[in-house]
Parts: sequence; C-alpha cells; structure tokens
Amino acid sequence: MPAIPLSYVDIAARIKADEYKPGAKLPSYTQLGNLYPVSFSTAARAVALPRDRGVVVDARGCPLTPNPCPGAGPADHPPRRS
Repeated sequence: MPAIPLSYVDIAARIKADEYKPGAKLPSYTQLGNLYPVSFSTAARAVALPRDRGVVVDARGCPLTPNPCPGAGPADHPPRRS
C-alpha cells in the first residue's frame, strides 16, 4: 500500500468527516508517523498548522484532540506549559 502524505488538509478532512470527533483523542505524533511513514518531527509539523488555526487542541501533557469549538483560536485555550 503506498504511503499517503500527512498534511493539514488530510487532518482537517478527517475531522470534517467525523473520523476524529471533537474531544476524542487524535493519534499521537508517533502513531501518525507510523500511519503515514513519516518521522516524529514531520508529524509534529503537520499538526502545527491545524493547531495554530484552532482546528486541533494540543496542550502539553494532554492528548491531541479536535477542537470542540472550531471557531475558537489558540488564544481561547490554555497556553502550553514549557
């Protein structure tokens, strides 16, 4: 089976199709890397745009989840702790 490129468009399409439901855990970066044969850092970069646009919520120590309030941006969620 050929590898499917991991991208913002793919993640957003899966959320829109309810494959990833609001509040449900998305695959981790490691799991995304295994699903799409890409490195951990590539998976993290692919999630950065939807996170920055408020499509997914990513807080340190919490699972990556689709945003239950898609109109909300990153400023509407607690900041990541360093």
